[in-house]
This record gives sequence, C-alpha cells and structure tokens, in this order.
Amino acid sequence: MAETVLAARLTGPDRVLRVEETKQGSPATEEVVIDMMYASINPLDTYVLAGQVASDAPVPRTLGVEGVGRRGDDLFVVHGHGVGLSRDGTWSQKAVVPSGSLVRVPEGVDPAQAACAAVCGRTAIRVVYELAGVTPEDRVLVLGATGGVGTAATSLALSSGATVWGQTGDPNKAEAVAEIGAETVIARSPEELIRAVMGLGVTVVLDPLGGSYTAAATQLLAPYGTLVIYGASSSAQTELDVRSFYRRNIRALGYGGVMEGHDEVRSGIGDALRALVEGNMRIPVRDRVSLSALPAVLEPERRRSAIGKTIVDVSLT
Repeated sequence: MAETVLAARLTGPDRVLRVEETKQGSPATEEVVIDMMYASINPLDTYVLAGQVASDAPVPRTLGVEGVGRRGDDLFVVHGHGVGLSRDGTWSQKAVVPSGSLVRVPEGVDPAQAACAAVCGRTAIRVVYELAGVTPEDRVLVLGATGGVGTAATSLALSSGATVWGQTGDPNKAEAVAEIGAETVIARSPEELIRAVMGLGVTVVLDPLGGSYTAAATQLLAPYGTLVIYGASSSAQTELDVRSFYRRNIRALGYGGVMEGHDEVRSGIGDALRALVEGNMRIPVRDRVSLSALPAVLEPERRRSAIGKTIVDVSLT
C-alpha cells in the first residue's frame, strides 16, 4: 500500500502551487527514497512554476530542485538528474529520486546550509573561484549581496583575502552585508552605484542583476577587470559602451549551472560542501518555513524582502 506524504505540487495548467497529500510511489531500479529534512527555494523553482523552464514536463508533479535528507543514518544533498524539473522534486516529506542525484554530506556541515549547496553554493564556487579567480590582490564588488548566492559569494571572496564591497538597494539590508564582513554600498539604481563606487579601483564585479547594472559595472571596472554575470533579476536586456569595454581590456564571463553535466554538478556540490566544512563559505539561512507556507513565500514581494536563503523545513506544520 502506497504511503501518503505532504508535498508542494504543480497540479494543472493553471500553474498554481498546491500543498496537498499525495501517494508516494515505490522506487524503481537505481532510485531511492529519501526522508527530506530541508529543501531550498531558488529562482529556478519560480521559473519552473511559471512555465519558463521545463514547461513540457508532466503534471501533476512535486517541485523543488534541491534539498537535503536522510537515507538510513546518512545525510545527502539531493540535486540533478531531473529532480524538480522533469520529475518529482524535493518539496515533500519524502522524495523518490535517482541514486545518482545524491551527494553525501560530510561531518561538520550544517544540514540547513547543505540544503543550499547544490545551487547557491555551487554557483558561488564557480563565479568566485573558477571564473573570476579571485585573489588577495582583487577588489571585488558583489551586486545583490544580500541574496542567496550574493551572501555565499561575498564570504568566499573575503576568505580569498580580497577587498570586498557588497551592494544592496535596501538600506534595511545594510547590516546583513556588514555581518558577512564586507563594506556596504547602498545603491538603488545603476546611477547611484556609479557615484558610490567610481574611483575604488574595482577589479571584479559579480553580477546577478543584469540590465543597466551590467552596463554600470563595465564603467566601474579597472582596466583588465573581470565581470561575471550569473543572473538577470533586474532585466535581461542591457546596452554597453563597447569602445570603453574593449579599450580597457575588460573580460565578461557568464555562468549558468543548467549547462553542466552530471559529473560537473557532483564535483561542484562537493567543492561547495568542502568550502562549508573549511569555513571558507557561509550560506546564511535567515528563514525556515513549512511546506504549507510555500505558496505565500513565493509571492514576489516576500521574495524581494528576503535576506540570504529561505528553506523549507518539512518538520514544521
């Protein structure tokens, strides 16, 4: 007899998230059942809900692309192999997932932070270490520094010995930037950003905002500086002064985790977990919500006001 579990599911063409009791299927070959503890909430989940990603995947299905749970006595990160995209995901009390989507969590890692390691942590590792190659000589500006990746990337850049500024458009979030250890730049617009940062000799800009902020970043960078773009929460369109860009030998790099293969994903998750163990990265989890609260938490206004990561705690009612 199938077990009934509580899950947050996309149930029809109206793209409405419903939290409901559903029957838990039995695992097939090379699948396992995970008792979920925490599941992360990512922009990718909102794109899936809106039909912008995996729009042709079957419904009904449970959403949630990453999380952490137990199998026996062991703790695992759950991510990849279609979890939360083409098949049921992690926003559930239990999840039936491919065994290849599991990465063991080492001792010493906070399970709540491990729940964010696959997307947020992996992205921070890629943009700070691999693409920007941040060193103690760098002067790094992190745009959107109070977001999930922004907080993690800020902590990584600081652990590399770099001088770091964190930008936020909300003065009420300035304390969160200071808590991580970065200098705070309050800028509600690209124009304010240019006035606040021009002349600081920034060598690296980490940009999840896009739009006019990307254009402003190219103006702020010192010659031979590096711009890493990993999001477009402000706008997907921008207009660059191309001559200023190439005459100062600025390089622009992009990162999108959905392009990585299974081995790359697992390697990136492992790197993120090691950074958490070694204390080189922090992923501040500021809010823990129940499965039942998910529809309200995903409202745009609630997401804009969030600092760090919000996770689903499946033990909450």
